[in-house]
Amino acid sequence: MQAMIQGLLEARREPNDAEPNMRLDGTAVGKRGGKGHIEHKMIRDSKTGREYGPYRYLRYRGISRKTGKQALLSVYLGKVAPASST
Repeated sequence: MQAMIQGLLEARREPNDAEPNMRLDGTAVGKRGGKGHIEHKMIRDSKTGREYGPYRYLRYRGISRKTGKQALLSVYLGKVAPASST
């Protein structure tokens, strides 16, 4: 839950001219903004071939805990709610 909230805050963070543009993980925000986006993803069962989803993921650039280098990171946001038929 904490990673999801941190990712959302990082993706929505507005640049502040008074202080250097820094992300929550300590890296500088690039000239393109470094905002992030929501991605819908289908997951395929390798045994049956059946697909599940769509699931929502927040995708953003940040520092990977595994490698310590910049990478494309994702945070699971939950299953996409079905559209209401009203």
